[in-house]
Amino acid sequence: MIKMKKQSVFATVITLLAGSSLAYAADNPPQSPSQPQQPDNGRIVIAIQELGNRIEGLTKAGVKSVNDLAYQLDKSFTSAMQLNTDQTNIQNRTHDQTRLDADRMVKSNLQPFSSATLTYTNKSQPEVKKVMSESNARQNYITQLKNLEASDTIYSLVQGMDVSTYWTKKNIGAPGLNDDAFNFSALIEPEVYSPDQIKNSQNFIGYAARQYQSYTDGLNLSQLHNALLKYQQQGVKVLSQQIDQFRNNDAYKKYQMSVRSLTAAQSVATDIFAGLAAERRPMMTTEADPQLDAISRAIGVDPQVISAKNDNGETVTMYRYASPMQIANYRANYRLNDPKWYQEVSADSAENLQRKSVILLAEISRQLNQNHLDNEKIMSALAMLNLQSGELTKQMLATQVKDVNNAISTFANTANGNPPPQTTTSTSTSTTSPSTSSTTTTSSTTIDPNNYNTNTIPTTVPTTVPTQ
Repeated sequence: MIKMKKQSVFATVITLLAGSSLAYAADNPPQSPSQPQQPDNGRIVIAIQELGNRIEGLTKAGVKSVNDLAYQLDKSFTSAMQLNTDQTNIQNRTHDQTRLDADRMVKSNLQPFSSATLTYTNKSQPEVKKVMSESNARQNYITQLKNLEASDTIYSLVQGMDVSTYWTKKNIGAPGLNDDAFNFSALIEPEVYSPDQIKNSQNFIGYAARQYQSYTDGLNLSQLHNALLKYQQQGVKVLSQQIDQFRNNDAYKKYQMSVRSLTAAQSVATDIFAGLAAERRPMMTTEADPQLDAISRAIGVDPQVISAKNDNGETVTMYRYASPMQIANYRANYRLNDPKWYQEVSADSAENLQRKSVILLAEISRQLNQNHLDNEKIMSALAMLNLQSGELTKQMLATQVKDVNNAISTFANTANGNPPPQTTTSTSTSTTSPSTSSTTTTSSTTIDPNNYNTNTIPTTVPTTVPTQ
């Protein structure tokens, strides 16, 4: 295309030169030999100047045309720039949501012991409010999981029995919607969750990670709490000393280590599930976000203004945009799914094709980094599976501790000069004559604890039993 433009410029210049020569010849016919030639230098100079101006104009126009063709931005450049500019912010939102869900799981395992034994002066203390708020939120979540209605909920269609949810036909069939709380496909397949799917994704994580179970079940925490209150009445110093004493108790230490180990293992699965769900939740903000608005519209998602409840149960206005998964899938596929993009590639200049290639390479580099992060989670999950597989060996090892301790005790008793325990056997006594003699074996031992060559010398002392 550039070569054709240059050829047209040269052709135009030749045409102009030829036209100017003909015009000059028409205006200046050849003089007869009898007449003297009168040179008109002024008119020739003017014609040459006009020709130069025309050539300069045509040259500039040709160069501008070539530059416009070579350096014009392709139509997909703006879309690519919009999709990639705010990607870091979108990833941070996803990571924040994942950390929030994982942190909630960790606290649900660790806080029951501390919150149930909390002593305080009054409930208005900020620390007390914080602990009680977290405890109430945890308990509400556990209650939600335990009371979720699904296809296994008990119902009766006895007419007139609408006393409770277990005796009503009000929601018959509707609880089937909550079955997605136990369906991994419902968690991972959608690009974006509906409001019901958001709730079910949270419930799925709760059921899969067994967040409805408490590691403090069966512990008599109320008795411990009452004891702490009595120590508190005796003064802060006494209370502090008694708390330190109980915290250093071996039984409590073992319990604490076990709970922490289980929580660490549980957090791996929770983080992975929470990350999958966070990518599919629509991004919502309390204030309008121009960049998210532009990105959502660019991929065909209309932003919405909705009313939602915050953590305190208050109704607030939220702005709902596309999910990170919607944006990622669009970025990866919109070129291949658009016939116009193929037309652009076929007609684009070399410069535009290079620009497209640079953008694609940058996107590929980002995706490779994301794959690296995903592989780290996969390796973490595999490592945790390996640790859990070793738990069976640990249990078998624990059952052998008693046998090893018995062997150690036998070895230690022998070293201390005590005979090892003998196996009891039954003996029979025969009387073949009125007079029977028996012998009693005793040990006469001289032991030097520092001499391993010390021997035990048995001495047999005959004993005559009187004739009955």
